[in-house]
Amino acid sequence: MRSGTIMMSGCGILTNGKGTRREYGEYNLDELMEGDRISLMRKSNGNLHYYINGMDQGVAATKIPLTVFGVVDLYGMTVKVTIVNRDDRIEQGLVNHRNNTLIREIGRASCRERV
Repeated sequence: MRSGTIMMSGCGILTNGKGTRREYGEYNLDELMEGDRISLMRKSNGNLHYYINGMDQGVAATKIPLTVFGVVDLYGMTVKVTIVNRDDRIEQGLVNHRNNTLIREIGRASCRERV
């Protein structure tokens, strides 16, 4: 692997193709189900964190460069992934697909009432 490659695999972290953390976080990627969410964030202090279903799994790596590229590797029984933009309201648990539609309808109704 190229220099600077950091990835979560199973329940560990690999750096440049070599295991650097045997046990990381509370989840094993091999056991995730349809609908589970994986995200990553490079924090301002240069630490890389993975999140599974919104739960911070802790520091995966340190001294990460400012530019980070996310890559998804499909293996095993995975047949499809969806990459979405982050929505702070979803991350905070304030909006899900069901009440997001309701919020839009309420917003439209309030706009109509003001006209």
